[in-house]
Amino acid sequence: NINRTDHSSKMTYLMYACENHYDEIVKLLLKNDKIDVNKICKENGSTALFFIFNENKNESEACKNIFEYLIDHNANCCLKDNDGWNMLMHSIMYKYNEITTNLLDMNPKSIFDVTNNNSSVFMLIHKNSRQKKEVRNKIFGILEEHLDEYYPTVESQISTRFRNSAGVTLCIASYYGKSKIVNTL
Repeated sequence: NINRTDHSSKMTYLMYACENHYDEIVKLLLKNDKIDVNKICKENGSTALFFIFNENKNESEACKNIFEYLIDHNANCCLKDNDGWNMLMHSIMYKYNEITTNLLDMNPKSIFDVTNNNSSVFMLIHKNSRQKKEVRNKIFGILEEHLDEYYPTVESQISTRFRNSAGVTLCIASYYGKSKIVNTL
């Protein structure tokens, strides 16, 4: 069974290959029509696409190939793991700049997601000093474009989670000199 999981880690063969950036193995596995690229690892709620983001690996050509292969095979880039982190958050955290840019193009509104512990994309780009300036500017550009949706009414700010995220976004936008965002907030 191509989608069988390991008993201890609950990972599939595809997840292992993605985690280790074995692009040729991923390519081979994806030839099987029965492979489930969106199968969720019960251990952490991640799919194969999440496993390419790895602190012990960098954004290599193999990694970028795997990302493209998975997307071409309908991998869902809008999912969140058990901690509420989406793909974009992982790509920012591990400094995968090209993949971050691709994810922003595919799902720009993912910048508004908040994790289970109230972290946001804006916190991550601020914390991650090695994030490319172009990526930061693209994220703030999306925020400026969708300000009316992000902060539509006072009623939408009732949730503490949302208020915390809004406050952090304001501070970070101010830090990076994004006056349109600061003035709107």
